Amino acid sequence: MTHSYSSTVLQVLGHSQGIEVICPESRPLAEGLRTAKALGAKGIRVRLVADFAALSLVGESDLVMVGADAITPDGVVNKVGTYGLALAAREKAVPFYVLAGREKFLPAPLSRALRIEKKNPKEITQETIPNVVVENRYFDFTPLDLITGVVTQAGVIAGDEVRRLLQGMGISKGLEGP
Repeated sequence: MTHSYSSTVLQVLGHSQGIEVICPESRPLAEGLRTAKALGAKGIRVRLVADFAALSLVGESDLVMVGADAITPDGVVNKVGTYGLALAAREKAVPFYVLAGREKFLPAPLSRALRIEKKNPKEITQETIPNVVVENRYFDFTPLDLITGVVTQAGVIAGDEVRRLLQGMGISKGLEGP
C-alpha cells in the first residue's frame, strides 16, 4: 500500500514486477489517483480505493510505503491520512516505511518552525452551511514510534535512530549525516 504522491515511492515501485498496490485516492487534490495512473502506466496492478477504505485494507498489505514532506525528531509530515494508515499498520502488524532523501530531514531548530497549514475550504465544498466550519488540511504528522523505518539513499534508519540523528544535527552541521 502507498498513499498520496511521491516521486521516490513511484521510482521504487516502478522497478517492481508482479505486485499489486493498494492506493487510496488521497483527498484533497486526489494525489493517489495520480499515483495510480502512473503505476498503471508502468504495468503495475493497482487497487484505487476511497481514503477511509484503505484503513480496513492495510491488513491485506505486506507493507505500507509512503513518501515524506519533512522528517523531524518527532515524526513525519506527509499527506493527510498518513497518520491513520500508520495506526492501522501498527494494529495489523504491517511494516510501515517512509521513503525520503536526506534533504527532507529537518533538525530540531528548523523543525520547530513547521506548521500544518489550513488550505482553501472551498476545495471541500462551495456551500455555506449554517454552524459548519470547513477545515481543509493537506498534511498530518505521524510520530516516529509508528514508523518501522525511514528508507534513504544510504539505507534504512529505524524510527528511534532517526530521532537521535536529527537531535544531533544543528543547522550549521547540515544534513550530511553522522
